[in-house]
Amino acid sequence: MATIGREAPAARIGVLLPVRVLAVVVAALILVQAALAGQWLFQGQTGAISIHGWLGNTSFLGAILLVILAVVGIRQSDGGWGRAELVLGIVLVLLMTAQLGLGYSGRASAAAASLHIPNGVLLTMVTAALLALAWRPAGLPSARG
Repeated sequence: MATIGREAPAARIGVLLPVRVLAVVVAALILVQAALAGQWLFQGQTGAISIHGWLGNTSFLGAILLVILAVVGIRQSDGGWGRAELVLGIVLVLLMTAQLGLGYSGRASAAAASLHIPNGVLLTMVTAALLALAWRPAGLPSARG
């Protein structure tokens, strides 16, 4: 049985590093998108919203990769991975799908634009949960669900 502070099993390490890196990248992209949206809203920087959109599409691809890595991690795991990572990854992809739709629809619809911001907050929360799971110490059990 693994104890806190010991190294993770080899299978977990194989997928864990890419998951950790990708989770940090997706979280950073979400943070930068929020800053760019603020620059567009409050400073009128029209170029910022284009970059915001490109980063949104990139974040979506990152979320899909996180789900794929979660599936691989579960298949290779000897207990280090649970369903929580997969469920949160799927929720992240679903929220990002909605976010992309709301963002593009928000160009013509104030109602869609008004939902884009709170959905972005939900994205941030789910990403934070994924970060917490990805960076938990190797000896802590997974939420297997």
